[in-house]
Amino acid sequence: MTSNSELKDELLEQVYHENCPGCKVDRDKRMQTGFPLKELIFIWVIVLCVAERFLQDQCI
Repeated sequence: MTSNSELKDELLEQVYHENCPGCKVDRDKRMQTGFPLKELIFIWVIVLCVAERFLQDQCI
């Protein structure tokens, strides 16, 4: 018979599947240690491009 600590360890063990998008997100979150500056810059560039396009359509 297994002890409670062994069952707890078995349940808390992370199992990652190769092509699962949720597993990829969880793995990336565990590996990230600092502020997600790269993702923030990427989103900011998209926002600026959309805003510029919106303003160009309003001026014409």
